[in-house]
Amino acid sequence: MVAPASRTDELVVPAFVVDNSVVVAWAYPRQATTYTEALLERSGGSALYTAFIWPAEFANATHMLVNRGLLSEELGAEMLVLAESFGLLVERAPAPGRIYKLSRQHRLSAYDAAYLELATRMSIPLATRDTALKAAAESMGLYLAP
Repeated sequence: MVAPASRTDELVVPAFVVDNSVVVAWAYPRQATTYTEALLERSGGSALYTAFIWPAEFANATHMLVNRGLLSEELGAEMLVLAESFGLLVERAPAPGRIYKLSRQHRLSAYDAAYLELATRMSIPLATRDTALKAAAESMGLYLAP
């Protein structure tokens, strides 16, 4: 695990897990926060891992933005291309029982538990905007990506 440094700008995180909430914020500026912008700025040179479920989650988020009229079809397609440019490393799916156990233990959706499982398995920080997922990671002693 990567230990927190005394100052955020000194922290070098060679790898971390990003969930869909972070990637959507990177690709759709209206969802961006100070946290997601800082993560994106610091992500250069870091290996960015994501759970096996991410491609479907991201496609669904884009689909919903287009359906709600927040993005045109063209901008939705551009958002998908932009997400591919982030170079996310999509990890293999674990046994369903591992995700189920974490989802029950921490009262998370199976989708969120998949990101928690990956960060746990790889022993690397997790980047998320989801409050429940952050709490679960902290309760397991995982670092959150700064």
